[in-house]
Amino acid sequence: MTRFNNLMDDMKEALTLSHRYKSLFLPALIANLIMVVLGFIMIFVIIFFVMGTIMSLTASQANWTYLISIGVITVLLILFFSLIFMALDLGINSIVIGSVNGEKPSAKLFFKGIRTFFLKVLMTKIGLFFLYTIGFILLLIPYLLYLVTVGVLTGGYGILFVTCLLQAFLGSWTLLLMENEDHPISGFTSVGINLKFGKNYFWLLILVFFIQLQLTAYLPGLFGLLGATLATLFISYVVATVFKIVVLLTYRRYKENLELK
Repeated sequence: MTRFNNLMDDMKEALTLSHRYKSLFLPALIANLIMVVLGFIMIFVIIFFVMGTIMSLTASQANWTYLISIGVITVLLILFFSLIFMALDLGINSIVIGSVNGEKPSAKLFFKGIRTFFLKVLMTKIGLFFLYTIGFILLLIPYLLYLVTVGVLTGGYGILFVTCLLQAFLGSWTLLLMENEDHPISGFTSVGINLKFGKNYFWLLILVFFIQLQLTAYLPGLFGLLGATLATLFISYVVATVFKIVVLLTYRRYKENLELK
């Protein structure tokens, strides 16, 4: 019960900080605007791709250069916006850490996090991508079996549990990396700390991410169909920001038990 009580205290503190520093949620608005822009761009890309495909099929010879160009542009756009959202996440982490330290969220603090950790996080994510790919290939069949058995029988909660599991073990390593700025560690060391964090405080973190995912899923519905469509990303970032504070406070509370030997 002590850990649960501590978690409730951390959640209360996170809500207090969120109320005190409302500018914490400005990046959530930015993310929503970026997503709207991305949506329009992807609509135009899809239209051009469909038009090019139809023209190629009706022509005597397929215009492969056009189709390949559209494909390359699509991939580049996905990579570009992935980097933007990664930078946005780093900025949010920076102002979350700053707010917990008593600093008022600011553009300077936001861009400091991006400037300091962008390359380190990018290199780590590239390395993790290959590990994830190998893991995905090895676990694909067991995961599909899990989806059609446990996932279906539990009405989707089995899938939700897997999501919480991944978040508990791998969802906070960038935040922990930035938290240890005074004693710099590598990206993979931060991943190791996150894994240990998830192992030692498994049910605590499962509960944290379960609540986060439930709020993210159900809060947009309060705004109606159109409101939910427009507000989903904004609300998900707002909820994620609050729970980043919770995770950070929880990590600080148990940090001494999480040092890698």
